Amino acid sequence: MPGKTLQQFDPPTNVVTCFLVRETQCGIELLLVRRAPRVRTYAGRWAAISGYLEPGDASITDRAWAEIHGETGLVPPAVSLSMAGQPFTVDDGTHRWVVHPFRFAVGQDATIRTD
Repeated sequence: MPGKTLQQFDPPTNVVTCFLVRETQCGIELLLVRRAPRVRTYAGRWAAISGYLEPGDASITDRAWAEIHGETGLVPPAVSLSMAGQPFTVDDGTHRWVVHPFRFAVGQDATIRTD
């Protein structure tokens, strides 16, 4: 079909975006990671911890926790959920995303291990 764009016909993709914040004596630190060259979208770009909602996920919050653990190795009590924001839609010109934002607090002594 001429002129078809993904966002016109495909359903939006639900993703979680997890902002990890640590308060230190010097101020607030925010974790940003560089996306691997092998990922399907936004390869090589800087981002918060994020991932697609997958079939079988019990909840959006469970997916956020799975991404945090899988990408940083963090588990409670080293990390805690501070808040879940309202989902919003982003259209990047090739795809439409429904972003489910989360903020997590990271303890001062927590060791973050990225893959």
